Amino acid sequence: MRRFNRALILVFAIFVMASPIAVMAAPTKRDVIIGFSITCIDASGGAVLHPGATLPTVSNTFSIANVLNTTDTWIDADLLLPFTVLKENISAWIQDLQVTEVSNPDFGGFLANSQATNATLTASGYAVSTLNMVNGTMEINSTILVDFIVSLQRTNATEYPDGLGGFADTMNSTATVAATFFALQILDIYGELSQINSSLAIAWLNSSQILDPPSSPSYGGFTNGWISSTADLQTTFMALWSLQILGSLSIIDQTAAINYILPHYRDDINYPQYYGGFGLTSDDPVATHLATYYSIAALQILGADDQLAAEEITSWILSTQTLDGGFADSPQQTGFAPQTNFAISSLAALDQLETLLLPVSADLYLFPWWIVGIVVIVLIIVIFVIVARRSDWF
Repeated sequence: MRRFNRALILVFAIFVMASPIAVMAAPTKRDVIIGFSITCIDASGGAVLHPGATLPTVSNTFSIANVLNTTDTWIDADLLLPFTVLKENISAWIQDLQVTEVSNPDFGGFLANSQATNATLTASGYAVSTLNMVNGTMEINSTILVDFIVSLQRTNATEYPDGLGGFADTMNSTATVAATFFALQILDIYGELSQINSSLAIAWLNSSQILDPPSSPSYGGFTNGWISSTADLQTTFMALWSLQILGSLSIIDQTAAINYILPHYRDDINYPQYYGGFGLTSDDPVATHLATYYSIAALQILGADDQLAAEEITSWILSTQTLDGGFADSPQQTGFAPQTNFAISSLAALDQLETLLLPVSADLYLFPWWIVGIVVIVLIIVIFVIVARRSDWF
C-alpha cells in the first residue's frame, strides 16, 4: 500500500506540474523578452534576426542591445551569462567590423556583418549607437570614422545637384535622408557636428519635405532623396530628428508634418488585430511596429504627443508578443529582433514599460494537452501494475 501511495503521489505531482495550474505561475512579459533577447545573441557576440537565424548583423545587434538597455535588464541577463561578459562580447564583435586597412576606400567605416564587403553609414550608425550603450568608452578609432562620415557629405553642386548637403550611404551612392540621419547621429555622439557643412545639410533636409500638391497623401511628409517621390514615416522621423539635432526644426511646416502622420493611425474596428497601431500608409489597414514607433517618436519631436492614444497603442503592442517572447507585426508570427526593439521603444516613449511586468497570459487552447494525456496514461498503467501485483495476476 505504501508503494501504491508513493506512486500515486509522484504521478499526481507530475500531473500538477504539467497542468494549467502550473501555467498560472507564468513569467512576466519582461521575463520572456529577456529570454528571447539572450537567445538572439550568438557565440560571436552579434545578434541574429530571431533565435533560429544564423548570420548576426549590426542592425539586429543594435535592436537586441537596445531592448536590454531600455528595459534595464543587463543584470537580469546575468542569470544566463555575466552581463559584463555579454557586453564585452557584443563590443568586441562590433569593433571587428570597423574597416581599419588604410588602403581600403571605406577606411574608418563599419561593415553590416562579417560577410559584407563595403562599409556603410547605416551600419556605422548602428555600430556606434550600440557601442555607446554597451561600452561607454567606445574603444574604436573615432578619428578615422569621423573622416569617413565627412567624406560622404555631398558638397559639390555640379556633381550632386539633387543631393547637395545630404549624406550618401556609400562612396558611390546618392544622398538620402536615412544616411544623413545616421551621419548626424554619429557626429552628435562624438561632438563633431562642426566638421560638416551644416547649412547645406539643413537646406537639403528642408527641401525633402513634400508640400506640393496639398492633395497628395505624402503632403507634409519627407521623401528619402531622389530615389523616392513619396513620403514615408521612417524618413519623416529621421528628417525631423536630424533637423532637431541641427537646431533647425522651425524651418519646416510642422503642422503639415503632424497632419501627414496622424492618418496612419489604425482605428478601424473592422480590423481589431491592428487597432491602436500605425500603418506604413494612410490607407493600409495593417499596422506595423516600425510605423508605430516612428510615428510616436516623430509626433513627440513635433510636440504633438498629446494626440497619441497611449492606452490603445499600448494594448496593440502587447497583443503582438509572440510565444517565443519576441514581438512581430502579427502575434501568429515568429518574433524578430527589429520588431521587438520597436515595440519596446514605443512602450518606453509612451512611458508604458511597467506593462511588461504583467504575467504572460495562459492560453488554454495553446496548452500542450498531450502532456496531460501522457500523464493520465502513465497513472493508469501504474495503478494497473500495482493492483496486478497485489492480486498475483502475474
